[in-house]
Amino acid sequence: MRTVTLDIDSALIEVHGHQLKTAWKRHYAAQIYHPLITSLTETGDMLDARLRPRNVGTAESALDLILDVIS
Repeated sequence: MRTVTLDIDSALIEVHGHQLKTAWKRHYAAQIYHPLITSLTETGDMLDARLRPRNVGTAESALDLILDVIS
């Protein structure tokens, strides 16, 4: 059986205007998207990226993402 490592990170992407699913982050003084991105550590290939609703925690919905990626 081959073992692989999934790299799951959130990213902060600054936007301008009032796009849907953005949130104001006071720490960054910016309106942002906060997607969750999954890549394969060994190759760097992106496996999944999900735009999440507004002010969610960094790990919010990570388990659902993992289950979708490995299935």
